[in-house]
Amino acid sequence: MAKIILFGANGNIGRLFLKLTASTSHQITGVIQNPDQREHLTTLNTNASFETLSLALATSKDIQDLMTSHDAVVFTVGSRGKNLLQVDLDATVKAFEAATAANIKRFILISAVYAESRAFWKDSPILNYYIAKHYADRILEDEFPNLDYTILKPTLLTDGEGTGKVRILPPARGDGSDQPGSIDRIDVARVMLSILNEPSTFKASYNFANGDVPIDKAFN
Repeated sequence: MAKIILFGANGNIGRLFLKLTASTSHQITGVIQNPDQREHLTTLNTNASFETLSLALATSKDIQDLMTSHDAVVFTVGSRGKNLLQVDLDATVKAFEAATAANIKRFILISAVYAESRAFWKDSPILNYYIAKHYADRILEDEFPNLDYTILKPTLLTDGEGTGKVRILPPARGDGSDQPGSIDRIDVARVMLSILNEPSTFKASYNFANGDVPIDKAFN
């Protein structure tokens, strides 16, 4: 059993993670922006509690105060292109700072496929999104060695029922020939839950898509 604080609880992946953990012994604190979201989210996981906070406006200390007494951070926050610098970059880094100050080691971050490869996304229509993800990931890897982080970089997200199977993608070639495919959001949520207590995934990042390897084997 772990006490998990889930940022982005009302996002598509966050809601699926709430549902998955409802049948586990994990204690979930979901962080939301709007208190009106609480009633619906409680139906997904009746054991979860919820806190309201605007990450764009919050200080690192505000975030730390919410994190205190938790064992792990799951960070699925994204601005959907509306506030990339304040949310996808700065708020994410504030969460790294807060986890460090709160003495939390485990940190799972949702990023984007091949965010590490400028050659892959240099001509992308969502270029600024990729830039924000790229630098948030780099800051985590370079400046927060105290965190047992895992950076998950799923490819194009879809809303199917999932298969429970994935494939770990090879490094990006960045020459226009990369075909990373897609993955159902439910399988991303399953990955998050599967790796929560998996030491082999600490201080690692994974580009992944739908595939034929069971999730519990793909990341071990």
